[in-house]
Amino acid sequence: TIFDTINFNLFEYVTKVGRENALFNISNALLERNDFFSFINSSRFRPFIDKIRLGYDYLVPYHNDLHAADVLQTTHLIINSTNIKAELDLTGLDICGLFLACIVHDFKHPGVNNTYLINASHPIAVRYNDVSVLEQFHISSAFKVLSKPNSNILSDISIEEYRIIRKRMIECVLATDMAKHTSSLNSLKAKLEMLKPLVLSTGNSFFELLVNYVPDNTKFDRQQEVLNYIIHCADISNTAKPFEVCKKWTSLVMEEFFKQGDKEKKEGLPVSFLCDREKTDIPKSQISFISNIIQPCFKVLEMMIPSCSIFCNNLEGNVDMWKRISKEKEKKPSMEVV
Repeated sequence: TIFDTINFNLFEYVTKVGRENALFNISNALLERNDFFSFINSSRFRPFIDKIRLGYDYLVPYHNDLHAADVLQTTHLIINSTNIKAELDLTGLDICGLFLACIVHDFKHPGVNNTYLINASHPIAVRYNDVSVLEQFHISSAFKVLSKPNSNILSDISIEEYRIIRKRMIECVLATDMAKHTSSLNSLKAKLEMLKPLVLSTGNSFFELLVNYVPDNTKFDRQQEVLNYIIHCADISNTAKPFEVCKKWTSLVMEEFFKQGDKEKKEGLPVSFLCDREKTDIPKSQISFISNIIQPCFKVLEMMIPSCSIFCNNLEGNVDMWKRISKEKEKKPSMEVV
């Protein structure tokens, strides 16, 4: 289907099906494909998705329902490119938890980041003690929707099955906190390096070896580490898409950042990184962000799942494009770049 390619253009798709249908269509298709409606209540799925979609503020430029749809489609691409379910010994419940986490991972996002909320002593930051503030807020709010009878899509499963999905969803959403980026990358990279000789000598995949040979944590936690990494990669994958799509997402995220910076200036708060519209050079900031944050992250993903090399190839091409735009901007300082 159209959702099976990295070249899928969500923005074009929205113009064809209407924004009110995009998240539902993508979610419905991918959950159906994986036979998740064997335990998800299908009659409550549309009410559930509609409540989630409406909980995303469409006036927030980037962290909205379209970003949720994009993260779900990208996660599907990553999962679909390998036999991860069998190799990690995952059940449908585990993958379903991951997919539902994608759908709700930025639910009710206010358009400002954790730094702003903490600096402003916002009630959400106070409630969650300055720890993964937004991420805890998103998943808690999503489970309130799931607690309502007409949108409780998990009403037909057992308590044990519900606990698995709930645990997977919570862990995956909390893993989207960028504050965890470096530690999660380093942890998986160290395990990959340790298991590399075994991968070569046994012919087993990294996932099979991770589940069976790595002594720390429980099997559930070892599986969870991989699921967490996949949703994290999908969450920051905009820069790894074809440049036309990458550029559009960049424009949206920078608009959101600059709105936050304006707010911080107005309220006398420190202006967060990349949020000052007068000082931030978009092409240069993208080159730095991709080179220092995104490429190392996707290199680890490629080590785990070699077919994900397509993301790495796009990243290289997109860095080159931003360098070209940066040079053009230096020739014409007033040039509009996004």
